[in-house]
Amino acid sequence: MSGMGLNINHVSRSFGAVKAVQDVWLTAPAGSVTGVIGPNGAGKTTTMRMILRIIPCESGSITWLGKPVADWPLGTFGYLPEERGLYPKMRVRDELIFFARLHGISAKEALEQIDYWTDILDMSAILNMKVEELSKGNGQKVQFLAAVIHRPALVILDEPFSGLDPVNTRLFMQAVKQLSALGSTILFSSHQMDYVEELCDRVCLIAQGRTLVHGPIDEVRKASGKQILTVRLKEFAPSERSVVDLSAEHPLQHEMGVKLQTAAPGSWRYELAPEVDTNALLQKLQQAGHVQHFSVDYPSIEDVYLATVATKNAPTTANGVVKEANSA
Repeated sequence: MSGMGLNINHVSRSFGAVKAVQDVWLTAPAGSVTGVIGPNGAGKTTTMRMILRIIPCESGSITWLGKPVADWPLGTFGYLPEERGLYPKMRVRDELIFFARLHGISAKEALEQIDYWTDILDMSAILNMKVEELSKGNGQKVQFLAAVIHRPALVILDEPFSGLDPVNTRLFMQAVKQLSALGSTILFSSHQMDYVEELCDRVCLIAQGRTLVHGPIDEVRKASGKQILTVRLKEFAPSERSVVDLSAEHPLQHEMGVKLQTAAPGSWRYELAPEVDTNALLQKLQQAGHVQHFSVDYPSIEDVYLATVATKNAPTTANGVVKEANSA
């Protein structure tokens, strides 16, 4: 797989006595969308900067399509940093043309790209404005377009949804999907797990400078060996409607291997141990009241994140998640 996309092979990087990255590895096949998640200070941004050669790695290697990233022209990559960097006195259209020209794109081609992305990002009203006049959301649109206007093969987005309102968040999500449809390989970091789950094919969880979980989204969700049960009952009515009482009186409170996660009036979410018989649970619930909803699924990426970071132990031996990554 090493020749098929981005391969980060056990890289490390220190800053003085601080080991920012100790052992990070991941594979992102060409055309894939990979979400990089982890706590603040986990090493995500440092890893991204090593991919882009902004800082060198001290050990390990990083390749794109089988060649060291240092052997590729910088225009191969696009980067949206978490710390935005635009020239405040320039008008948006002029600034975008300027960034395109830095990558060897003609002004004519740049204008074609601006026209293409204007509707997708809802930017028509801001193209003649100065950057310093823009809201934060509109500034991020300009920064995003500056990162992709030269049509890079690999795009790295560091917290692209940070601080966006719901409308602009949805626009950015559509832009990421469109970028993927155009063939770019995308690597982005985010603290919003639902965005990662919606947009990504793959996920890499980094904590304390190390890769803990890595692989296709579905495999990572299955690797925990647990399942999530969601239940809604019409006729189950606790005497009090507080969350405390709902938790105390939930209908599966005496079942072994069943752990309550959340509770609301008439609705519960449980974590199930692998040995739990879900058919037996359904029969018990039918006795407690009318079952409106009963579904069993694997843990969400947020569940995996919380469990892994909380225990500092990754579910790395199940379903080949680590085997796949180590074979890259």
